[in-house]
Amino acid sequence: MKVKQEHHWKLSDAQFEADFADGSLPLPWFTHQAHIRLAWIQIKNYGLEQATENIRKQIIQFATAAGQPNKYHETITIASILMVAHFMKGDDAANSEAFIKAHPSLQQDFKELIKSHYSQDIFSDPNARKIFIEPDLAPFD
Repeated sequence: MKVKQEHHWKLSDAQFEADFADGSLPLPWFTHQAHIRLAWIQIKNYGLEQATENIRKQIIQFATAAGQPNKYHETITIASILMVAHFMKGDDAANSEAFIKAHPSLQQDFKELIKSHYSQDIFSDPNARKIFIEPDLAPFD
């Protein structure tokens, strides 16, 4: 099995955050792992509430600039941020790479983590793309 190279690791956390915010991060570099990294950086730097607002705005801008405005998914974005925040509790990772290595389930079992919170398939729900749907099985804490 070929392992996908994650090019975003060529950048420091600060540079990755800046490049994503200003739209200069190459589109192929914004992988699922990069989403997790962005959430960790933003929560660490700004707290959960401001991080959520920043990430929502920046992903929408990034997708729109890439000509893919329909790629944005509100529920998955917010659920992902809340999951990262949950795993950050009690974690003392010095950087995003250490955090991701310490919590591989955020990357490898992401869909299963989502399914533990939602009885419905939020990945294909058109309403979930536009508005955050609260989990109906277990809250994010």
